[in-house]
Amino acid sequence: KRIVDMMNMQTRRIKANVWVARVYTLMVCLVFCVTAVQAQKSSDQGVKGLQPAENTPIPSMNTLKLVFPPGNEFRYVYHDSTVVHRVYSDSSLLDYTRDIQYYLQLKALKDPVDGVLEVLVNIDSLTYRFQSGDAELKYDIRSKMELKFPDLIAATVPVNREFTMKFSPYWEVVSTEGEMLDWLRNYIDQYGEGRIDSMRKFIWFNGITTPALAQFADVQKGALPNSRVHRDSTWRKPFFIKADGIDCRDDSATSKITGYAQSTYTIETTMKNLRVLPTQQRLYKIESMVDILGGKGSGKHTMQLTRKGVVQEAATECTTEMKARVRKEVFTENVKSRYTWKFLGQSEY
Repeated sequence: KRIVDMMNMQTRRIKANVWVARVYTLMVCLVFCVTAVQAQKSSDQGVKGLQPAENTPIPSMNTLKLVFPPGNEFRYVYHDSTVVHRVYSDSSLLDYTRDIQYYLQLKALKDPVDGVLEVLVNIDSLTYRFQSGDAELKYDIRSKMELKFPDLIAATVPVNREFTMKFSPYWEVVSTEGEMLDWLRNYIDQYGEGRIDSMRKFIWFNGITTPALAQFADVQKGALPNSRVHRDSTWRKPFFIKADGIDCRDDSATSKITGYAQSTYTIETTMKNLRVLPTQQRLYKIESMVDILGGKGSGKHTMQLTRKGVVQEAATECTTEMKARVRKEVFTENVKSRYTWKFLGQSEY
């Protein structure tokens, strides 16, 4: 009997242990299930939180401006890609393409005074390519070829000629000045007489004018607003650009914020009334100065500007149709241009 009682007691203990094990297993399963559900919810919420950049809400009020803290140098690469289609009065054609790439350094030596910002600019590197039909010319800063081709000479004029670009409080480039520019002007005036022909003089002088230097050095092109803007605002300002070296202007270019992501604005400027300004200019394959009679065009400028005031990248695309005359010959040009700026980084100096 004692043996039977001990066996019965052992059986009850085993059953109790089995019941406890079952309860423990059930609790573990419940905890695992709850944890899995919570993890799934967290995962879903995390994915939903990764909204596409274009859906990030734009702040209500926005300050859009360039900021160049003194003691910091900002590096950019600028690329000019231009395609020209010329039609002469006898219907003969001439096509050519040009690609120019500059590496720029920009820095401010002092904070803005009364809203006027001064930026020191220098180009330390150039690559160049020109093609017309089967003819092609390539050049970079290491090339040792003699500079005879007028279009190439024009591209080399601003290289390693440091200058100060001055912005007005309204983000217009009002001047470009510097000792190197002054020296070059004086040298051409004093020592170029009888040594440099009139066409080459024009190329050098024209290459250091404010519009020519601002073409590559001014990334924002005057598109920034004069004051803070609401996220739904549009604003109109003059926009200046060059097409095949010829001055073009839209006095009523319209800009707006089209996106905001990772503290970076996307600003688009639309040019519907781009005018080709009458002037005199040097053009490829023509030995004398050309009268630009005028023309029209359109374009768009897109810029990505951080809240800290740094342009990360920008691009301008424009198409112009212009009429020109050399002596009695009147011809037309259709110019398609794309200009890009890309921020490479910054460093202290």
